[in-house]
Amino acid sequence: MPVLRYFGWVGSFLLVLLFAANWVFPEPIARASSSDLPLRDKIVIRIHSDHKWPEKVALDTAIAAKASSEATSQKPFTSPGDRKSVLEAFAEMARPTAAMRSRNLEQEGGSVRRGSRH
Repeated sequence: MPVLRYFGWVGSFLLVLLFAANWVFPEPIARASSSDLPLRDKIVIRIHSDHKWPEKVALDTAIAAKASSEATSQKPFTSPGDRKSVLEAFAEMARPTAAMRSRNLEQEGGSVRRGSRH
């Protein structure tokens, strides 16, 4: 396979180049002396910010709990008697007449077209 042959040639070339660089470049003259302390103990980083965070917000959840308990104590709209009274209220509403429709259109700035439905 050509891909494996490519990786074989390039990988061996890079390995030879690494050995050649190690032979050409000398070792450092003096290595840094290691102390008895580990590196994590030698480095001290202190971060200080001038950013002022907003003040703490205290939420009173007792009021919300009281409101939710009052909301659950109310009777939901499920009884057939309530539904019937709502339907009767809709039935008693007056149907808009043509004069009412034309008056609404004139107030909105539209024109009244007779004999056509939208």
